[in-house]
Amino acid sequence: MNIFVDWTNSHGRRELITPPLNQLILPGVTRDCIIEIVKQWEVDGVPANATSIDQSPTTPIHMHQREITMDELLEAHQDGRLHEMFGTGTACVICPVNGIQFQKTARSVINIDIPFNEEISLAKRLYTEMSKIQYDEVDSDWTISVDELLDTTKQRQPIGI
Repeated sequence: MNIFVDWTNSHGRRELITPPLNQLILPGVTRDCIIEIVKQWEVDGVPANATSIDQSPTTPIHMHQREITMDELLEAHQDGRLHEMFGTGTACVICPVNGIQFQKTARSVINIDIPFNEEISLAKRLYTEMSKIQYDEVDSDWTISVDELLDTTKQRQPIGI
């Protein structure tokens, strides 16, 4: 499963962050889809429905692939800048993360409750957008309709031997 963090960074910029691919972070189709959808929203200037009650629904979101430290996550949580976290994968598609337990030292365990509000969830909006693409309810370069594919196949003539 790949993890995504929706937050406002320490400079006040709304971001969706996921760690870059490496030996521990493996590529995934769903991960790639989420990254591409958010990047397209960024290019098109589409607002990323607010994931915090106090945010404007026109707040743009920026997609970044970079490392995320627990200290950054803790600070964002304490400052009220952590809006949502979710995981992606083939089986679950998109699944909200409701908490993290972090052992900072041998004697201290920190529990972080991750906010989630279904009505304004970025994860829900992304899931809806992916579903619309999968069911051909919106135009996408990722899909080809079966009718178009059949028309193309009909035009091909078998080669005689």
